Amino acid sequence: MENITSFENIDELTIKKLSSEYDAIDGEKFLIELITSQFPFGYSEIPDEIELMKIIYLKSEQDLDKEKLNVHYFANPEDIENMKNQLNGADYEGEPYLLTIKTNKQNIDVEATLRNNLLYQFEYETTLKPKSDVKIIKIERLRNDCNKKNL
Repeated sequence: MENITSFENIDELTIKKLSSEYDAIDGEKFLIELITSQFPFGYSEIPDEIELMKIIYLKSEQDLDKEKLNVHYFANPEDIENMKNQLNGADYEGEPYLLTIKTNKQNIDVEATLRNNLLYQFEYETTLKPKSDVKIIKIERLRNDCNKKNL
């Protein structure tokens, strides 16, 4: 299988091969829905500039090392609570913060994004290429109580 570099030209054979590599529930159907659903719910009609988010744990906002941001993000603001719940109970130092960035859609690692979504179907992850150019547009402390919708 060749490297997958675009969500637009993924054929059925590539979807079948990729989904067969993982023990994912309805992998083919899941990938087809993912690549045909409009952004940020999927990867169709992605604007040139995109906003992505991640939850990070910091002792204070000043502890954020902008040079060491990893490549894992999510795009849909409706997933904030889902992500908080998945991280709840993990042994992280500090408090949860929501980091929002802007980047170009060309910075998405398409193949890694599809593979990570097959592995972790409930995270809806967007994976960026290493050392992608990102601009932090917001960082806000989240409430630690995962049962509340307040940020």
